[in-house]
Amino acid sequence: DNPLDHLNTANLGAAEQQKAAQLAGFQFEVRYRPGWTNGNADALSRPTEDGADRCGEVGYVASEVVRACVHAFAPVTKNL
Repeated sequence: DNPLDHLNTANLGAAEQQKAAQLAGFQFEVRYRPGWTNGNADALSRPTEDGADRCGEVGYVASEVVRACVHAFAPVTKNL
């Protein structure tokens, strides 16, 4: 059972449809990797050697990158 199966059949709200439309211009593939094979994500959830929790920082940076990409590719509207 693949947890990503619902991506193609999900009922999206208006805001989600708008974001999906923006992403439709990109060529990408979403693949499911079971947790035990997804070492990169596992490393993000583990504490650092100094014990500091940096997961919040990673999430903040990721959200800023996504926001910047969405704004960079958002359609430009002109006032006529």
